[in-house]
Amino acid sequence: MSEAQWLAIAIGNTNIKAAVFQQSECMAEYTYLHTELSSLEASLSPRSYSQIAIASVVPDLITPWHGLPQTLSIETSMIPVAGIYATMGVDRALAAWGAGLTYGYPVLSIDAGTAITLTGLDSTENLVGGAILPGLQSQFSALRANGALLPEVSRPTQIPPRWATDTVAAIQSGVIYSVIASLQAFIQDWLLVYPDSKIAITGGDGNSIAPYLEALIVLDPRLIFWGIRGIWETQIAHTRI
Repeated sequence: MSEAQWLAIAIGNTNIKAAVFQQSECMAEYTYLHTELSSLEASLSPRSYSQIAIASVVPDLITPWHGLPQTLSIETSMIPVAGIYATMGVDRALAAWGAGLTYGYPVLSIDAGTAITLTGLDSTENLVGGAILPGLQSQFSALRANGALLPEVSRPTQIPPRWATDTVAAIQSGVIYSVIASLQAFIQDWLLVYPDSKIAITGGDGNSIAPYLEALIVLDPRLIFWGIRGIWETQIAHTRI
């Protein structure tokens, strides 16, 4: 009989992501909005899982997999990176650790989602530090909420012209080029200290941003799952239900 499958769930500020693993191999992956939790449940219900690991930054969102005897809720304190502070988001810590486990150290992890986070780990797997700024859609939404005559703007499918000739494109240009410039400045500063560092980007906007960063960037939308897999390999796999 083949080894039983186990389930990783990552609950972010906007989406719920799930990955089905067979040992260390990711067999299937799903992404749904919070409001589509029933759809995720329908996608996963035909399977049974020997173990389940949940990492969440939304404490009030409870899934059908919370509270099961084989479920582990991952906390930031479980991640074996020296220097992690208590208020660091578990998603951010897992993505950075997952980047290091996958690509080596030192490593700079960029998670481009509702917020954009940068997290740097040195060659001894210690947290150097990082930064948080609003994500693309968060910035678009903030302008709409605080500008009476500003239109609702969404993320463009391709980078807009820098010098726009209409309001929507001007907002897109201002937000996107500002984010790219900010990230580029952080990357350049990081590489001055860690010139051999790997740089990995993840998150919903990762594929939109990565091509415009002037550095060798690995695009990997599964960084958080590699971090959860690391927890599975060090903790969950040794606890047979």
